[in-house]
Amino acid sequence: MNTVAIIGIVAAIVILISISVVVLVMFMGKKKPVPVITTPQPQSVTQAEPVPQPPLQSIPALINFVHDTNKQVAWKGMTYQTDQDMRGLDYLVSCNVPWNAYYKIGCTLPDGKTMYTNPYGPVSYKNYQGPDIRIAPDDKNNYCAQMGGKLSVIRQRPGDKEMLDITEFLQNDDTTGPYNGVDPVFVDNYLTDC
Repeated sequence: MNTVAIIGIVAAIVILISISVVVLVMFMGKKKPVPVITTPQPQSVTQAEPVPQPPLQSIPALINFVHDTNKQVAWKGMTYQTDQDMRGLDYLVSCNVPWNAYYKIGCTLPDGKTMYTNPYGPVSYKNYQGPDIRIAPDDKNNYCAQMGGKLSVIRQRPGDKEMLDITEFLQNDDTTGPYNGVDPVFVDNYLTDC
C-alpha cells in the first residue's frame, strides 16, 4: 500500500473520531429545560362528577346469563331443539293467525350493566297465541334473578316496527297475576289478536 493511501485512511479515522467526540460533548453538555410552573386559575365551569365504571366481572356474569338462558329457552312448537324442557308449555287461545313473535331476554345487574340474548323465534304453534316461555330449569329461579339482576323481555310481532319492552305486561305461568321476574316460565298474552 502506498503512503498516500495510508495517510488518507488515518486522516479519515481521526476525523471520524473527532466528530464523534464533538457530538458526544454537545449531547452531554445540553442543559435540561427549566419547567415552567403556573398557578391554576379558578374555573367558572362546574366539572361533572366522574361516572363510575361497572366492575369487569359483570360482563362474564352476563355472558353466562345469555349462554345459560340460550340452553334452556323453550316454547311449544319450537322448530329447533336440543334437550330443552317443553313439559307443560302451551298457549292460551286459538286465533285466526299465528303468534310469530321474536323475543330477546335481558338482564340488568345492580351495577347497571345490561345484556340481551340473541332473538328467539318465531315463537309460534299453528294459530295459537299467548305462549308459555321457559327461560330456566323448572323449579329454579331464572338465571338473571340468580345473579340478583332485573329481568326484562322485549318482543316483536308481525306488524311491529321494532322490538317493544313488554316486561310489565307478562303474566305468571298460571295467569293469576303479573310475572314476578324470577320464575323460570312466563306467559305473554299482551295484545293477542283475539
